Amino acid sequence: MIGVPAALAFALLLLARSGHSGSIEQDSQYQACMSSPSTCISLALNGQQLTGTIPTELGMLSRLTWLDVDVNRLTGTVPSELGSATSLVWLCFHQNQLTGTVPSELGLLTSLTWLRFYTNQLSGTIPSELGALSRLTTLVVCNNIGLCGDIPASVTLTTQICSNPTTGTRLGLACPSSAPSASPSMSPTTSAPTGIPTQSPTSSPTEHVTKPEHDKQPLKDNWFRKRDVARKKAFPQLHSWRRKHEKANASFASNV
Repeated sequence: MIGVPAALAFALLLLARSGHSGSIEQDSQYQACMSSPSTCISLALNGQQLTGTIPTELGMLSRLTWLDVDVNRLTGTVPSELGSATSLVWLCFHQNQLTGTVPSELGLLTSLTWLRFYTNQLSGTIPSELGALSRLTTLVVCNNIGLCGDIPASVTLTTQICSNPTTGTRLGLACPSSAPSASPSMSPTTSAPTGIPTQSPTSSPTEHVTKPEHDKQPLKDNWFRKRDVARKKAFPQLHSWRRKHEKANASFASNV
């Protein structure tokens, strides 16, 4: 693990095995950190079935290097206040139910090497500020169906979890407009009485008229004829066998 001694990582994993439910604020590790912020350097709360939101007060832990809250049932957003915890090296939110956007303030964490928030319900774009994190070697964002838009050129997604780093996202596709589509409105002086259809004075009587289905039938028949001709040319033996098969079926049906 990059930047984190193996012994410390092993100890944190052992702590995580003593899982319990409740909120982060109720956890004894969190309470110990908040009672003595200057001595808190790690907080491993992964896999403890924790609920509620991520406390904004975590941003006050200036010496915190490791924050791991993955594999819980946390909701709410990723606090932008975490951008103030500038000693963070390892930051993991994955496999929760977090919503909202990825805060651009995470781009202030210049010591960050690991950032994982895959398998949540995050939306919006990936902040370009993350591209300024020169030490960031692992960024995993897959399985957040709301993530969309272009991936900043300065941001590198890793395939540590998903073979395709954009799996389960809409990254690379345009983000849907958050504003509702404008519907035409009428001023009080020009509104028509209820129940009377209105028509734009510039539109012709035949505009926006859908052709009946029977008018489209000749086009469909012509397409099928062209398809059958192409099949006969490409597969003459298959066509001959099909004709014999149809004749045999017809003969059998007439004798029944």
